[in-house]
Amino acid sequence: NIGTPLCKVAAEASSEAFIVAELSSFQLDDIVSFRPIIAVILNITPDHLDYHGSMENYKNAKLNILRNQKEKDYSVLNLDDPLVASAAAWAKGILFPFALSGVESKGCGVEKDTIVIRNGSEVFELCSPAELKICGLHNLENALAAAAATYAAGVPPEKIAAGLRQFSAVAHRLEFIATIKGVKFYNDSKATNPVSAEKALQAIKGRKVLIAGGKEKGSDFKGLAKKFPSELSNLVLLGEAADKIAAAAEAAGFSSWEKVESIPMAVERAFQLARPGETVLLSPACASWDMFNSYEERGDLFKKCVNELKERLENEKGSF
Repeated sequence: NIGTPLCKVAAEASSEAFIVAELSSFQLDDIVSFRPIIAVILNITPDHLDYHGSMENYKNAKLNILRNQKEKDYSVLNLDDPLVASAAAWAKGILFPFALSGVESKGCGVEKDTIVIRNGSEVFELCSPAELKICGLHNLENALAAAAATYAAGVPPEKIAAGLRQFSAVAHRLEFIATIKGVKFYNDSKATNPVSAEKALQAIKGRKVLIAGGKEKGSDFKGLAKKFPSELSNLVLLGEAADKIAAAAEAAGFSSWEKVESIPMAVERAFQLARPGETVLLSPACASWDMFNSYEERGDLFKKCVNELKERLENEKGSF
């Protein structure tokens, strides 16, 4: 999506190589001949509406990933997402779906607390969800999707199981940073829309101080704000969308919020507000472009500020 063009990688790859590419709705919106032999759709929730103009246009752009598939290609679809599941009716490839509630004949799901791949009469038990090193139901969905796609690519089930057990969180996606005086800090800068932030709130147990805000993309924050009273002790806002998120919070009956001007200020204030046992979570629900070049830059600054805070407090303690 950003950086080295996919066409450059494809031109340099051997005919036996697999290229795993995450494609944005911007890229898929105007494809002509692009055809993945394995197409994965994790979810379709409101995002980039400022560009696409409507949810229908955004949905159609994402579903374009299936448009040029042929009958021997694989369509890995999330049956738990209504919009994605509706695409199963016209998917041209072999339907190999995933679902937390399990699948009937083909695909990957959870059965009796075990991640299972089904391929007709064949059933392969992989591992328990508890063995995963990534937290949250959305990451369990990601694991099911990855298992289904790699099986479709010909990877043996035992290697898929080993991969699921070994994989840990990547940078900027519910990335644990540090514990400072009983307060945990997590970097989820990749959460650039409200639904992603909502999933982060669900994944991190206990009360939280949420740092949110940035450049909003035509998003509606009402659904996210409904989670604030039950999930948050405090809310720290910054960026262009701060007022819009604050208004949604007030409408949801949550008034424990305040605005700051920068990530360093947000880290300091969130730590002051947090109590031991709580979590400070950067999950902005917005893009980063009002203040940063990318969500990675935003997350890196957050991590730097948290680590500097920890080092400063440790040095202060050692001075007595």
